[in-house]
Amino acid sequence: MKDKNYLELIKEITVRLVEEKIPYHFIDSTSLWLQGVEVDHSESVFVQVQWDLFDNCYQIFQDFEQIGRERNERSALFKVKSADYTILVHCDFNTTIKTDPYRIEIMKENQLFYCISLYK
Repeated sequence: MKDKNYLELIKEITVRLVEEKIPYHFIDSTSLWLQGVEVDHSESVFVQVQWDLFDNCYQIFQDFEQIGRERNERSALFKVKSADYTILVHCDFNTTIKTDPYRIEIMKENQLFYCISLYK
């Protein structure tokens, strides 16, 4: 049941990002989990978004509990809380998401997800 809730949250995040036309891919343990690797996803969802749409992305998560925001000269991150999970949204400045050579498509339960290949 826990994995089903995790997948439902990932689907919700994906729908929000796609509707707003924000390029994304799942990273870290979330990416591995989507690719079928049995990992402890530690009740966190990790997603990277297009850097120049990061502020727009922050707006689409306003209905979640805000738990942190960081920014430095190279990257930015915000954290929000969904019922059982922490969502970490990250961007690397001046990095294009769609051209990452390790970005792959995963189809799971009739939903397309983008993530970073475990072979990176």
